[in-house]
Amino acid sequence: MSSPTKEDLPRIADEIEQEKGQQQLLKSIETFEAEKLHHAKTEEKNPLPTKEEIEAEKKAMA
Repeated sequence: MSSPTKEDLPRIADEIEQEKGQQQLLKSIETFEAEKLHHAKTEEKNPLPTKEEIEAEKKAMA
């Protein structure tokens, strides 16, 4: 039986880099400072029509 070639060996370096990235992501989530966030006012850009607007459009189409 011959010894495995370099290509046959598992790519551990890639797996280690992925694990480091995962750990870095988890650490950044754990140390996230929610106090730095600020409230934002949400504006509805496409509001739904009111009942009166629907009735007026129905009358206009009839």
